[in-house]
Amino acid sequence: MSLGLLDAEVREAVVAESETAEPALVLDGLVKSFGSTRAVRSVGLELAPGELLAILGPSGCGKSTLLRLIAGLERPDAGRVLVGDRDVTGRPAHKRRIALVPQEGALFPHLTVAQNVSFGLPGSARLFGLRRAGERPEVQRLLKLLHIDDLADRMPAQISGGQAQRVALARALACDPELVLLDEPFSALDASLRQSVRTDIRSTLRQLGVAAIVVTHDQEEALSLADRVAVMQAGRIVQVGAPDEIYRAPADSGIAQFVGNAVVLPGFCVAGCVSSCLGDITVNALDGAGSVMLRPEQILVLPPAPGLPSGEVELVTFFGHDADVQVRLDSGETVIARIQGDLPRGRVSLQVRGAGCFYPAA
Repeated sequence: MSLGLLDAEVREAVVAESETAEPALVLDGLVKSFGSTRAVRSVGLELAPGELLAILGPSGCGKSTLLRLIAGLERPDAGRVLVGDRDVTGRPAHKRRIALVPQEGALFPHLTVAQNVSFGLPGSARLFGLRRAGERPEVQRLLKLLHIDDLADRMPAQISGGQAQRVALARALACDPELVLLDEPFSALDASLRQSVRTDIRSTLRQLGVAAIVVTHDQEEALSLADRVAVMQAGRIVQVGAPDEIYRAPADSGIAQFVGNAVVLPGFCVAGCVSSCLGDITVNALDGAGSVMLRPEQILVLPPAPGLPSGEVELVTFFGHDADVQVRLDSGETVIARIQGDLPRGRVSLQVRGAGCFYPAA
């Protein structure tokens, strides 16, 4: 079974459970200001049991402030935070059963890996001391679950950044939280490490059935990791949906251009068709002026052919698995297509496949 199919089945199971179970988290009209700056603006959101939600947005949009409000590190000016059926808005962070994994792990440098994980156990369990932390069954289980059981006796300075993130998550899970919050957890990792660490963390949360929220500005990370994505802009949640919905049907052109690469062209819609520099594009929209959005992979790059929009290849950016091809059309517009296979040079023609998203003019 492929990982993609497994993820689809997991997502369906989460949705089915959410229809009958109490939400793991409810945010009801959260507001937070710092002086004259409104950081969070009337945010409402629900998280299903076992669901992994990504909050995606640019730097300064309020996503980390929202995470701190959920964790109890900030007090909202208005609104409520409910974990399960409990209103925890007025409770301090340590009484919420919410675990927070910071950006760079923040491990205790003077404790071993096992001792760091053991430190996350409830207070009464820590009374037994840290000396033999590696022998504790709950610690061993978490270390094995995250594939770091061979690191139990090492110090934080002796492990990699990816291993440190796994240790930080194990420590967070040791307190048996109802909700896990991860704040830009992969931002300090090399690109080659991110995929493996993401896979391990997602698999662990799935196995434990713990609901989690990941805050990130990385579109690829959000789309590949989460069951649902909440896009945040200027303190508001502007769209929530499954990753493929956010990518294929963004609510407006701003979201379209933030979540992945987008080709946005002006046009006029008549009877579900927009005439553009790339020819007629099918859309599901009312008549009127506006802009049509295509993803670069919807644009085919073909040998020069009469009757098709044509132009010159200006730039090819090769990524190994595919490439972006920038084409200057004879009509003067520049568009980017994403292709696999041989890299084109010189003169080409373009053809659109599939429908576009149309956004009426304001």
